[in-house]
Amino acid sequence: KTGGSEIDLFAAADYQAPAGDSHAKVKDFALTETLRGFEYSFSAPECDYLMLYYRNKQESGKMPVYPDENGLFSGEIILPMTYARTLSTVQVQSGKGTVLGEKTVRKGYEMPAAPEGQPGRLTGVTVAIDPGHQENGKPAREPLGPGLEGYTSGTSGMAQGRVTLRKEYIVTMETAVKLRDELLRQGATVVMTRNEPYNALSNLERCAAAEEGGADIMLRLHCDTRADQKKQGLSIYGPRNSDYARAVADPDTYRHMGNLLLIAMKERLGYAMKDSTGMVHINDQFVGNNWAKMICFLVEMGYMSNSEEDIKLATPEYQQMLAEGMAQGVYEIALYRGLVQPDDAE
Repeated sequence: KTGGSEIDLFAAADYQAPAGDSHAKVKDFALTETLRGFEYSFSAPECDYLMLYYRNKQESGKMPVYPDENGLFSGEIILPMTYARTLSTVQVQSGKGTVLGEKTVRKGYEMPAAPEGQPGRLTGVTVAIDPGHQENGKPAREPLGPGLEGYTSGTSGMAQGRVTLRKEYIVTMETAVKLRDELLRQGATVVMTRNEPYNALSNLERCAAAEEGGADIMLRLHCDTRADQKKQGLSIYGPRNSDYARAVADPDTYRHMGNLLLIAMKERLGYAMKDSTGMVHINDQFVGNNWAKMICFLVEMGYMSNSEEDIKLATPEYQQMLAEGMAQGVYEIALYRGLVQPDDAE
């Protein structure tokens, strides 16, 4: 009942094709996502065996499956090399390869439980983490910001990995969890605007969640994409002219705080300290920045359109480095704003 590549399953010297009838009408074909892969079930009366074939961008496999005494085929396919929320196509085939049924299913995801908070250098600071996008998002037309004219078009898209084909919403979710844990370890209180990949939230709802949680600082995590596939690096965006932004800080102060965050991230990731590896932009472009009543930055963590950065962004170790860089930036901003005292260890 475990997944594997077709080469592994059919190249074995002792493999023998199953015998018996493998032509039947498949009924009640169902797939259910699991954290390890997916479960399948279907019936095929008077059938001795069938072939189950699955494929996605990370792995594929084909294997014989057999019914129980009631003619029900069921089991779990484990996909160890498949990323969470990746879509797999699953076919039931006859022994001769005739497709008898086909469905799609995603690999499951469960948000890891938060560790216990502990005293640290960020004790007394509340940080809202907003993992950008969501699996079931809908375009939303929203007012640009308090004191600003106009509305968003509601057509902003989501990045997808050039190599991994991963969607931005799951990369931001995974990195947000690591940032949450790092901030808790350093004593901060953390507010998450969303705790799973599925729910659709507007920018105004995300800002409201940060405000209700009493956030001092809000980080909105995103990944970038460009037609120029060579483009790499970070981008930090802060608000400029909305009434809420101006109540927090003037544009020069916002730019300074953004640079504190950017430098901390560059240092942790090993980026050169030059504009080509990332810059701070203070503007009115983002609704989620403009409606924030606390210090707020949108963090573009890398370009999923760049093959190298796409693969890095899918790697837990790199996500952890991003989290540590952002946590250091939060500390630098909190220190600059007088929210904390200097850490004696530094």
